[in-house]
Amino acid sequence: MKHFDAVIFDMDGTLLDTERVAQEAFFTACDELQVVPRMDLLRRCVGAAEPLARQVLQDGYGPGLDCERFFQAWSRNFNSLSQVTPALLKEGAIALLDAVAQLGLPMAIATSSGTSHAVEKLQQAGLLHRFRTVIGADQVQRPKPDPEVYLKAAGVLGVDPRACLAVEDSEYGVRAAHAAGMTVIQVPDMTEPTADLRALGHIVLASLKEVAGYPFASEGDYG
Repeated sequence: MKHFDAVIFDMDGTLLDTERVAQEAFFTACDELQVVPRMDLLRRCVGAAEPLARQVLQDGYGPGLDCERFFQAWSRNFNSLSQVTPALLKEGAIALLDAVAQLGLPMAIATSSGTSHAVEKLQQAGLLHRFRTVIGADQVQRPKPDPEVYLKAAGVLGVDPRACLAVEDSEYGVRAAHAAGMTVIQVPDMTEPTADLRALGHIVLASLKEVAGYPFASEGDYG
């Protein structure tokens, strides 16, 4: 990692194990509104900011779904479950953050969550102090898979996006960081990368524990 000038992380599903809580909240919302749970649509919502997730569900379920009521139920259930079962850190997260810190590289969060929500979750997890900035979907006009959130994070850090390493779990996030010109590592959480996504040529690893020791080829050869 010494070849990079900064490391930018996604949050949900990458550093924090929140996607399973979101899945349980989704099933509960489906039960409340008597909607048939569709895992294919839920998977397409992983890593998506709310406007895109809403569109995925509306297109998938059709006009019969009251999207506003569904998202209210999903959000309410997610918040309730999060209070009962705080998000756990993903395996290897602390060791990776320590390794980056030892190299003296600045770190940032680029997330599809709202900034205030992200800050709260990071604070609860004891991670907030590690990041120079947290860029949420509410700070950009075009959320992931658009590169804007990653470009803004790099801008706040004062580094060239092409000199950044991005760590992601979802397809939307990988596409966003790749379009920003960054070297991208994907550690899949709930969904494995498709052949189409792998064609981007990014790095796919099984765990965050593998990131620090990865043999990067000189400077940004995977961007």
